Amino acid sequence: MGKGFVNVSGGGGSEEKLTAHLEDKNNPHEVTAEQVGAAKADHTHTAAQVGARPNTWTPKLADVAFLGNQPISAVANDTIENWATLGSGYAWYCTGGLLNNQPSPFGFLVSYVNGLDVSQIWRSQDAGPTYMRSGNANGWASAWVQVSMDGHTHDDRYYTETETNNLLAGKANASHTHPVGNITGVLPVSKGGTGQTSLTALMSAMGAGKIVAGTYTGNGNESMTINLGFTPKAVLLLPADNGVSMLYECYGFNNNQYSNPRESALCIQGQTILNGSYKVMSVEASGFTVYCYLIDAGNRYQTNYYCRGNESGKKFNYVAFG
Repeated sequence: MGKGFVNVSGGGGSEEKLTAHLEDKNNPHEVTAEQVGAAKADHTHTAAQVGARPNTWTPKLADVAFLGNQPISAVANDTIENWATLGSGYAWYCTGGLLNNQPSPFGFLVSYVNGLDVSQIWRSQDAGPTYMRSGNANGWASAWVQVSMDGHTHDDRYYTETETNNLLAGKANASHTHPVGNITGVLPVSKGGTGQTSLTALMSAMGAGKIVAGTYTGNGNESMTINLGFTPKAVLLLPADNGVSMLYECYGFNNNQYSNPRESALCIQGQTILNGSYKVMSVEASGFTVYCYLIDAGNRYQTNYYCRGNESGKKFNYVAFG
């Protein structure tokens, strides 16, 4: 037979047989992979043959393996070994109770496998909480643990965003200021105030003495004590009544002449002012005492003593220094 022709054995109809042979794609000559140097369909590669993944490689959704619908479908088969065999990827579940403590019937499961180390994330289909679990050759380290804050609630100790904004709306900024007219209460020294509620307290805080001024009316008794609530260092006494021109005096001495007339008296602590041998005023532990003596001998050549500091119905002014 010449070049370009194939000798097809058997009977007549050679053209038809040739055409059928040429169209037969099912390896009619039974050529093996070894004969043509090809790899078997179920061949595998070692890690060294595959090589390392490039550092610049970014996986895409198409690169993530889909492990199938419910690839582990029985609690007894929910083991580290079985998931390690499946390898990394994601799966879809639509039936509950197929996994140990399965969080929900419907959800997506993402599984990362490195040898016998398995880490998984479960996300419920209804956007519910997210869960995690992991394990190794010793088994699952724990059951599914919720890690998402979705669906969490607070008790009444907490406020919603709207409630918080409403509460803050009525508050001033931390850097706000006030005019002097808006300040009430006691302004502390650190803010430029005195820190005291009264003049007396201020003077005491400053180490200054007390100053008390007042008026009293005499009762005509031989003595009367004016209570100040403290021991004065000095008291100045003056008549406040037109009927009293002299606080104390002596008359008739030296041929009807006044001797040492006084319109006022200044008595210091520890001192008693005398008119002759008669008391005019003295400083006490809690104030001062005034006296009244009207001694009239009836003779102009004899001494007549007058101490009017407590004369009945007469008014007197005083200033006490603490």
